[in-house]
Amino acid sequence: MAIVSYKWLMEKYGLEPEEAAVVEWQYGYCGGFHTALWDAISLADEINLLRLEQGFPIEVRGYKKFTREQGWWQAVEFKVKGG
Repeated sequence: MAIVSYKWLMEKYGLEPEEAAVVEWQYGYCGGFHTALWDAISLADEINLLRLEQGFPIEVRGYKKFTREQGWWQAVEFKVKGG
């Protein structure tokens, strides 16, 4: 269901769901619920991050890649900026 909100980003830039979710967050395209969700994800400890991942796997996987995989975000931005 969450993919629907990211579909336009996926189609426009050729992004994977996790990439589109993080772009929505980082570029400020989120509505009220997703803004609160990203706030919760970014503040969660590992246990609560696992809990959030059960309901929001795309967002949490994207967050983990964004925060833990060197060069991941730069590659995503490269796609968005027409690279």
